[in-house]
Amino acid sequence: MRVVTGSEMRDLDQWTMQDFGMPGEMLMENAGRAAAGRMLTRLTLDERVIVLCGSGNNGGDGFVIARCLYEAGICPEVWLIPEENRLSGEAKFHYGLLLQCGIQVNSVQAGGKRCEDVIAAADVVIDAMLGTGVSGELREPYASLVAACNETAARVEAVDIPSGLPADEGVMWHTAVQADFTVVLAAYKESSFLPRTAPFYGEIEVVSIGLPPGTYDLLKYERRLWQRVDVQTTLPVRSAEDYKSTYGKGLIVGGSETMPGAPLLAGEAALKSGTGLLTLALPASFTSAAASRLPEAMLQPFSEGVRLSADVTKFDAAACGPGLGRDEAAAHLVQHLIYKTDGVLILDADALHILRPSELKSRRKPTVLTPHAGELAALTGLSVEEVLQAPFQTSFNFATAYGVYVVMKGAHTITSTPDGRQFVNPTGNAVLARGGTGDVLTGMVLAFTMSHTTLDAAVANAVYLHGAAADALAVTVPPHAVKTSDVISALPLAFQSVESTD
Repeated sequence: MRVVTGSEMRDLDQWTMQDFGMPGEMLMENAGRAAAGRMLTRLTLDERVIVLCGSGNNGGDGFVIARCLYEAGICPEVWLIPEENRLSGEAKFHYGLLLQCGIQVNSVQAGGKRCEDVIAAADVVIDAMLGTGVSGELREPYASLVAACNETAARVEAVDIPSGLPADEGVMWHTAVQADFTVVLAAYKESSFLPRTAPFYGEIEVVSIGLPPGTYDLLKYERRLWQRVDVQTTLPVRSAEDYKSTYGKGLIVGGSETMPGAPLLAGEAALKSGTGLLTLALPASFTSAAASRLPEAMLQPFSEGVRLSADVTKFDAAACGPGLGRDEAAAHLVQHLIYKTDGVLILDADALHILRPSELKSRRKPTVLTPHAGELAALTGLSVEEVLQAPFQTSFNFATAYGVYVVMKGAHTITSTPDGRQFVNPTGNAVLARGGTGDVLTGMVLAFTMSHTTLDAAVANAVYLHGAAADALAVTVPPHAVKTSDVISALPLAFQSVESTD
C-alpha cells in the first residue's frame, strides 16, 4: 500500500487519464462508488445523512457517493458549498448527473436554512468539502462548516482526507475536520502518519479506485506501508539442515554503571529473534549478572574507561549504544566499531549522541541508525519540532546523504533506505512508550540482519514484529501494566501472528 503526497496523487490521476486513456468521469465514479461501498457497511436506513460537497474533485466524489447512497435506499441531504458556477470538469459532470437523477441539492450560498443547523441535527456527516491541496487558514464558509462538523454529535466520515488537513508533511494549517472514519482513495497520504495530523483521520480505510497496474512505478519516490503480507513473504523459513552459524555471529556493545540492563534487553531480544551466536561486550563489573540473566550469550568484558579489545571483524553484525554512556571511553568504542566492524553495524541510543555523522562516510558495509525524533534532530541540526513536522523528508535526506538506514522511531516508525525508499510501520501502541523498548528493537534488528536475504526486509520486519509484540500484549494487558521485558516475552506471539494463515 503506497504513501503519496498530494501532488503525487494528482500526477497518478493525470497519468491514468492521459497515458492510460481512462476518462476522468470514470475515475471519479470509481472513487465515489468505492467510498460509498465502504460507508454503506456502517450506514442504516433510519440514519439522517448529510453530504457536504465542495467545488473540486473531493466534492465530485461526494456527488457520486450521494447518488450511490440513493441507489442503496438511503436518502442523504446533499449540500453544495460554493456557487454552482464554480463547478467544473468531472465534478460538474457528476453534479449534473445527480440532478438528472432527481436528487435535490441544497446550496449554502442561497440562504434560507443554515447548513450548520443541519449538521448539528444529522446522524452522519460525510465530509467531501476540500481535498488534498489545502494549506493555510480556511476561508468562510468552510471554516464555519468545519467547526460545525467538530461540534456535532454525528458520526463524521471524511472522503480521502478530512477537510482543512494538508496531504503533505511540512505544510502550515490551522484547523480541520475531526473525522471518526476516513475512506482514503487509492493510497495513504503523508499526513495520515504525522503525529499532529494523524488523529484527525480517525479510523482509516483505503479503497482502490481502479488505477492501472504499474501506475505507481511512474512516481519518483517509493513510500509504502510495510504490511503483514510483506513480513510473510520475506521472513526466513528455518530448515532442519540449518545450524547456529547459519543465523550469524552477533555482537552487542553497551552497558554502564547507571544502565546495566539496556544491553541485556537488547541481547535477550536478539536471542528471541533467532540470533545463532551472541556475544555481549559489557563492563567487567557486571558480567556475572549478565551470565546469570542470559546464559545463552558469550561475554566479552571490558573495563570501564578502556577500549574494547575484542576482534570485531569476526562478527557478522554488531550493535552499539544501549546503556553505553556518553563519556570519552564510550566515544572511543563507537569510533572503533565504525571503523573496524566488517559486517552490519547498528547504532542506537548513546551511540547516536556520540556519533559524528561525517564518520559514517568511512563505512563500507551497511549501517543502521535507530533514532527517535530527538536523536534525529541532534544528528541533523534541526529542532525536534522541525523533525516531527517533516519526518519523511528529514529521514530521507539523512539516509541518502550518508548511505545508511534510518529507522525513525515513533507511533508510525519510518524506515528509510540508503537509496531513498521508505517503509511505514503500521504496528505498535502505547505499550512501547517506556524505557528500554528501543533496546529491544536494536536486538531484533541485529538478529534479523544476519538471517534475512535483504537488509530492507530485515529492518522493516524487525520494526513490524516489535510493534506486533506490543499489539499482542495490548489484547490482554492494559498499556500501563506492562514492563519492557514483557515485550520480549511476547515476541513468540508476534511471530505466530504473521506465520498463521488466517
